[in-house]
Amino acid sequence: QMLLVVEKNQLIGETTLTMSEPLPSFLSEWDLAEMKEAFSMLDNTGTLRIPASMLVNAALQVAECPDPKQVFQHVQQTRLSPQGSIDFNKFVGFMCGMVPYERPRDRLISCLKVLALNTRTISRDLLRRSLMSFGATMPEEEIDELLAGVPADADGNIDIHRMADFLLS
Repeated sequence: QMLLVVEKNQLIGETTLTMSEPLPSFLSEWDLAEMKEAFSMLDNTGTLRIPASMLVNAALQVAECPDPKQVFQHVQQTRLSPQGSIDFNKFVGFMCGMVPYERPRDRLISCLKVLALNTRTISRDLLRRSLMSFGATMPEEEIDELLAGVPADADGNIDIHRMADFLLS
């Protein structure tokens, strides 16, 4: 499980994370960086605490929650005092309650399902072509090396769940 707490004067803004208190282990490094950036923008005083009253705006912007009523209900459920302030860990906990985060394996399977046209398998050739054409492309040699380690059936189809496990191992 990932353990983090906020300290001053490094990384994003004036906020950095070091080991100490537990945060949800399913958050990716990208998710945490986004949370740190949002928190540091709200921490106008540099005290590593933000007013709980700012959570509504944060949830509406960061969590992209379109319904203010839902945000207010979440504030009430978490029993945060509007007059109080919260630290980074409570902020992350609150935001995680607003956003349905997917575990990395589930995210990867969702992406592979799109390529596999919602089936359980994808052809090695289609996966190879997709990896060569999306975003920052990989060299052909690296793709061939990667795919050589992935088990395929007799027809050259790869199970997307096995592929996700392989990529995350």
